[in-house]
Amino acid sequence: MIIKKATPQDYKEISLIFKKEYGKNPYHEKWTEESAFEKIKEYSHQNSILIAEKEKTIMGFIIFSEFLWDDGPRIFIDELVIKEKFQKQGLGRKLIQEVEDFFKNKGKVGITLLAHKEAKAIEFYKKLGFNEGKLILWDKKLS
Repeated sequence: MIIKKATPQDYKEISLIFKKEYGKNPYHEKWTEESAFEKIKEYSHQNSILIAEKEKTIMGFIIFSEFLWDDGPRIFIDELVIKEKFQKQGLGRKLIQEVEDFFKNKGKVGITLLAHKEAKAIEFYKKLGFNEGKLILWDKKLS
């Protein structure tokens, strides 16, 4: 298994993983192949995308960016998605570790991410040292 920077040729496969995994419980998001592809392309303009690949098959990916907060420069993990059949094999940990290792000596003070309140990944994030933050995501539908 290798971790490498995604190329535009990877976006289609990434978007299919994105669509499939976010269509499941607890998310039930309704991405189409086209809208998922556009979302990944949108991410690629301002974010970094790393893929975990084995034998030319993408097993999962992480999308992240840098931002400034009151305590200093931080990393924001926009997406961490692992194909279901590769979950619970240490792949998510390896992708996050790759990001941590890259930024460790570059003056970043921390990593921030959002997670669905019912996501199985919450316990995973806690094991990696993430703590629940003080911010709450608010949402309002527009009619």
